[in-house]
Amino acid sequence: MKKFEPGAVLHKQNDAKVVVKALLSDTGATACLYTVSDGGKEKALKWFRPDFCSAEYKRRIARMIADGAPDAAFVWPQELIEDGAGGFGYLMELLPRRYHTLTVIQNDPSLRLKSFRAVCNAALTAARAFAVLSRNGKYFKDISPRNTMIDCDTGTLRIIDTDNISSSTSNKGIDGTPTYIAPEVMAGAPPTKYSDLLAYATLVFEMFFNNHPLHGKRYFKCICLTPEIAVKLYQTDPLFIFDEHNSDNAPMAAQENVVAIWNAMPEHMRRLFRRAFGRTAYANPESRVQLEEWAEHLMALRSELAVCPCCGEENAIEKSVQRCDGCGTTLKFEHRIKLPHYSLPLHKNTTLLKGQVATVKWSEMLRPFAAAVTDKKSHRFGIVNLSGTELTGEALNGKERAVRPLEVVPCIKGIKLKSGARTLIEFI
Repeated sequence: MKKFEPGAVLHKQNDAKVVVKALLSDTGATACLYTVSDGGKEKALKWFRPDFCSAEYKRRIARMIADGAPDAAFVWPQELIEDGAGGFGYLMELLPRRYHTLTVIQNDPSLRLKSFRAVCNAALTAARAFAVLSRNGKYFKDISPRNTMIDCDTGTLRIIDTDNISSSTSNKGIDGTPTYIAPEVMAGAPPTKYSDLLAYATLVFEMFFNNHPLHGKRYFKCICLTPEIAVKLYQTDPLFIFDEHNSDNAPMAAQENVVAIWNAMPEHMRRLFRRAFGRTAYANPESRVQLEEWAEHLMALRSELAVCPCCGEENAIEKSVQRCDGCGTTLKFEHRIKLPHYSLPLHKNTTLLKGQVATVKWSEMLRPFAAAVTDKKSHRFGIVNLSGTELTGEALNGKERAVRPLEVVPCIKGIKLKSGARTLIEFI
């Protein structure tokens, strides 16, 4: 395979020059990755190995460039680069160094996702991106830790290797990362949106637990993971490590962190994970948890997360009085809010997204809607309007007034925040 030295000059299709700066990686199965200068802007160049330099593949990349990215989370091909001898690659955004693949995060002790909130942010962004992709009749084919890059502090997520994306009518190309491949795909069926759903669920579980959902006693007791054992673990007899009815694959004693995180999860998340990795979900692709339901639960969890004032531990708050998972301090929350589909305690870390209060498009679902604040003038606890639009506040006597963007509604039992005739938030 051709390697480019620093200073090598390549040309775009309009004959503009691109100068190679450095080799980033040459370990990829399909391509090498370089940093380049494109008219003074630093970008990344993905250069394909000869086996992947087919005319069909080049046409596919060209179509992706013409169509544009379906969601901002995707690191998308921007321009084709050719060498005149049959070789080609494409330019794309170069991510800042604060981004790491989930694979790197899992294996580097100095890195970790900073908080459950960061994990929720990453998982929600991935859900939105894959939902938009599915709506366009396409699927990713290789959802895995190595293709997701995350800012550990904020949970900002970007998806790379987007040239894996294909139409759901095609069964050509990469079928997935081995431990993420759905049983039906292992059995020979083409990848579909349903195999993407299982891969997404696995990705979310690994973000939270740093552990595969099927890696318990069965997996760790294997001296050698032979093809026959792998088929049983992932295809013919998959068993969730927290299966309610069968403990044959329960976590080992050394997996105490996994168990601790599971115990810290609110019950609605534990139920969701058990459905996502239950025997029915593995056997029947159409029964898998949909991205909209993942988003609903992840948004709820994100709003439930409160930081203990004594030890700084993050807690998923389900009750008005609850003990801290870290230090045992009793945490009390005097305010509670009711949303259209559920209620939750209100605390100083509460933030609400638009998708929690209204049925909206994926493009709007993760936009800020409201957050808990202490009003600087009155020093009263309340909720600030972050929706960017004027809402209506309804007082206890039924009188209404306009609540403009950035205005605060005080936390008084019975007060409602509305949009038209619909109640979005009520203090209860």
